[in-house]
Amino acid sequence: MVSRILTSITLFLVAATLFVVFSRDRNGYGLDDLFAGRSLGAPEKLTKPEAAPVGASEVPGLSRLNDEVTTLIEAVAPAVVSINTARVTRRYGIDFFGRRRSYSTYEPGLGSGVIISKEGHVVTNHHVIEQADEIQVVLHDGTKCLAEKIGEDRNADIALLRVITPKPREFKALPFADSDRVKVGETVFAIGNPFGLRESVTQGIINHRDRRLSDSDPPKFQTDAVINPGNSGGPLVNIRGEIVGINVSIFAGQEDVRVWQGIGLAIAANDVVRSVDRIRNQGVEKTGYLGLRAEWQSGEEDTESLVLTEVTPGSPADQAGLKPGDIILNFGGQPVTKGFDLFTRINRRPIDQPVDIVIRRDQTEQTVTAVVADREAILSREEQQAERRDLREQIGIEVQNMTERQRRLFQGNIGGVVVTAVEPGSAADGVLYRGSIIYEVNGVAIDSVGKFFSIISELKGKTFMIRFIRGGHPQAARITLPG
Repeated sequence: MVSRILTSITLFLVAATLFVVFSRDRNGYGLDDLFAGRSLGAPEKLTKPEAAPVGASEVPGLSRLNDEVTTLIEAVAPAVVSINTARVTRRYGIDFFGRRRSYSTYEPGLGSGVIISKEGHVVTNHHVIEQADEIQVVLHDGTKCLAEKIGEDRNADIALLRVITPKPREFKALPFADSDRVKVGETVFAIGNPFGLRESVTQGIINHRDRRLSDSDPPKFQTDAVINPGNSGGPLVNIRGEIVGINVSIFAGQEDVRVWQGIGLAIAANDVVRSVDRIRNQGVEKTGYLGLRAEWQSGEEDTESLVLTEVTPGSPADQAGLKPGDIILNFGGQPVTKGFDLFTRINRRPIDQPVDIVIRRDQTEQTVTAVVADREAILSREEQQAERRDLREQIGIEVQNMTERQRRLFQGNIGGVVVTAVEPGSAADGVLYRGSIIYEVNGVAIDSVGKFFSIISELKGKTFMIRFIRGGHPQAARITLPG
């Protein structure tokens, strides 16, 4: 009797287990569902709400704002373009049969731009297309077109392109706002190509105007609209769809941080317009420069004074005798008071013309006369000098472009740079000598000092192959640059 009961219980448990396993395997139905009285295969009951928790009529202001923002973006977006660039580098190698072959490598880049004319002129940042051998513009409708570089204003970080299309067409363009009238707190939208994500839109306000401290740095608007890599060159527009600035950079509060941290910077529209006009007029208009930095500092009795904080050695300001700590009282016959934009006035002064500056130094007023210089010429010269100093530290040589006579000696078959000095004990000492002609670095043909600088700057801490002519004979050697 007991054995029968045990057998029956065992059979029941086996059957129940098989049922549960079989049911679960098919559709998740189990023994607990059976005991709960749920039928096999019944769908889970789920009732979805049929209406939004708040009707549009209950938030009319937000509804209108939402509609107006989308209307604005729909009107502006067709004039915003994505910019893809490629830097083509020719390298050399040896094939299977020992023959010297050349091949090309492509270094891609991306950025944004905005169309400013019906003819298809595009404004972007100079750094977006710098050293680019190929420039491609992607229009709002996805059409990909090549672009021609009309010109660039390197110091303002502005470049002007023109879209090339098979057939003439009229482009959707955006106008520039008068950026002198832009106020802190204004709503703005940044549109561009961050991380390659086309037509991304972010919203914010103008946090600060004229974010700069020197006459070598164009004034910029500060905004909390999100700006990330790839946004460079895109427009910052107001609620009327006018360009108030060209997005240029982000504030990096920590070293090597390249993503948005709440502060973006845009070149003011009026400065962009001046750069575009300068490019169109082939650089006839020049920008004044003295080489100084200054900031407003609080003094006694809640007064504020414009104090020089830095004077660039060798600059026109330095030559005029200006020094850090000087308080500027009058510039060009105009009193310097709060709101006086010294840097803009310097930039707009005629080149090579003297200007009187009244300062206070050690509680004594005095007048100095400075001669305004061409900013681009000065900064280009300073940049070249800095590159040369950096190169001497890294590799220990000075170089210059080949002369026409040297090119004729080689019948134009070779280009390169000529070594004019070698630092004893440097990486190049014992390898290169004065008069050596460097024509190739790591398989890359060298045809100018600029090209040589750009290649060397990427090889810090590395060993590379250098090919050169010495005594009329081609030679090769390896050089290791210090890290």
